[in-house]
Amino acid sequence: MRVFGLTGGIGMGKSTCAALLRERGVSVIDTDELARELVEPGQPALTEIVNAFGSDVLDSAQTLRRDVLAEIVFNNSDARKELEAILHPRITKAWVDQLARWRAQGVATAVVVIPLLFETKAESRFDVTVCVACSPGTQLARLRERGWSPEEIQRRSAAQFPVADKLARAGRVIWTEGSVAASSHAPSCLLSSHLSLRSLRSRLGKLALSTARMRTKALASLQSSSRIAIGHRARCATVRRTSSSLSCASAVSV
Repeated sequence: MRVFGLTGGIGMGKSTCAALLRERGVSVIDTDELARELVEPGQPALTEIVNAFGSDVLDSAQTLRRDVLAEIVFNNSDARKELEAILHPRITKAWVDQLARWRAQGVATAVVVIPLLFETKAESRFDVTVCVACSPGTQLARLRERGWSPEEIQRRSAAQFPVADKLARAGRVIWTEGSVAASSHAPSCLLSSHLSLRSLRSRLGKLALSTARMRTKALASLQSSSRIAIGHRARCATVRRTSSSLSCASAVSV
């Protein structure tokens, strides 16, 4: 089984990538979903969270008040580390166990979405790591649509590695400027590990195959870009958005 680790900054398109991949029949684990399951009423992790942060993090139905907990942990790095110590080992065990079940079932390809993939040093568990990213301006606009204040955006962003660091560490890069809603056709054709550069040329047009150039362009695009960057450790491509068939999931495998 070929396993992809998908990461990226907040508001940069990870969930959209996961949704597009699932639509194409790819087996996807979203660790944010696992985290929500782990803190449901009656779960041991929720009990530990209440013991650590107090009963104010629960509502009248004994359900976790995520906004209250977020206010605590994103304003106090020690509190955030305490929460991570409660959740991260459980989350890791959950997705590792799921991958083992899929491997036993003969699943060919799996994707695990982990916002803090590099921060938790999980990259060695994957065949390929993929970073989803966009320009700061696009990220800000998306997060404002969620109703987040500039201060909240700053606090949450500070809890992760800078996006430039994630881009530099990732085996492949997905640049998600502009709309991705219309781009639902590319994931299935680009997830194939055997897809050749000749096939890419026929599907995506003219390619620039210099790894160094792709990295430079992608990192520069953190300031201003309208491109999708598709990258590989040894061979990379930068492709202009020319078709609705290109998507934020296009670069999962090149």
